[in-house]
Amino acid sequence: MRVTQGSMSRNYINNLNNTLLRYNKSMDKVSSGRRFTKMSDSVADGSRALRLRAQIYKNAQMQRNLSTVQEELNVAETNMLSVKGVLDTAHEQALKVQNGINEAENEYQIYSSIFSSYKDQVFQWSNAVYGDKYVFGGTNNGGYPFTLNSNGEMEYNGVNVNDISKDADGNFVYGDPPKKVPYSDDIYVDVGLNVSVNEGKLDKKTALNISVSGLEAFGYGTTNVEYLSIDGNLKNYDVPNNIYVIFDEMAKALDAMDMDKFAALDLQLTEQSRKLMVEVADIGVRGNYLSSTLSRYEDEELTLIEMQTNVEKINDSEEITTMRSHEYSWQLTLQFGSSFLPQSLMDYLR
Repeated sequence: MRVTQGSMSRNYINNLNNTLLRYNKSMDKVSSGRRFTKMSDSVADGSRALRLRAQIYKNAQMQRNLSTVQEELNVAETNMLSVKGVLDTAHEQALKVQNGINEAENEYQIYSSIFSSYKDQVFQWSNAVYGDKYVFGGTNNGGYPFTLNSNGEMEYNGVNVNDISKDADGNFVYGDPPKKVPYSDDIYVDVGLNVSVNEGKLDKKTALNISVSGLEAFGYGTTNVEYLSIDGNLKNYDVPNNIYVIFDEMAKALDAMDMDKFAALDLQLTEQSRKLMVEVADIGVRGNYLSSTLSRYEDEELTLIEMQTNVEKINDSEEITTMRSHEYSWQLTLQFGSSFLPQSLMDYLR
């Protein structure tokens, strides 16, 4: 079989082109740091890379959500502890009042002003804001959750706090027949527990409740109590449970010099202080859960990034060695061609 100069030249140029192609591909990998740039380069690895990227994106989104929730709970806890500080100070002042007031020096009015200032501080903290959200407002982001009506009475999302109670399902209601208090629903967030909805209702075990109810924290409704007055008679009194209203009533009791009523209100203030700390403790439990969950996602992110690197990124030392090998092969191929190809063609190839 006769081998012509033309066929030798064609075969040589094909081999040279293939060698140069491998060399260029290897250089592209070294310069980009990636094993492939198109799905067609490696369909299997490309598909896996897309899945890993989706997981990494979801992981990052979950971390952002958890961090936001954690910060919001921290704001709620800070404001609640500020209220607790006022409650402690107020109780100390109440004990001083009950141990004796100098009526001639108008101390009733002085202490009335003090307790009025306490209610103003509580009012401010109960409308705390994180970003564009009212921390204690439930699902209400359109206005202050706690407001005062034309009579100076405390309202929560438009409902007098003294008229609010809980039904058998744990919903905040008011009126007769009972109506649900506006914007008082809990808010849940996905924390990676495979959120489940059955018959239109969220399975609360599959999500985290991130709400901090202003009603639970600062009180709602009234409690009927009996107390023994100084004159020895039993009295019934619907004591308010809301901290702001308690302070308001304590100030009014001092104005009226009704120390029996003042003492009953002080007892209720102590009870609400205890309930407030229960809510603070609940925030602490949820905060610890968020911290451990966030830590788990951070560890998972490192694993996913490592897997992505193994799929998409080159091993620098190995790929540089491969590139040098392809470069050497290309140079050898050029050198081999110089022995039988016309000089003009070799000059062109070079």
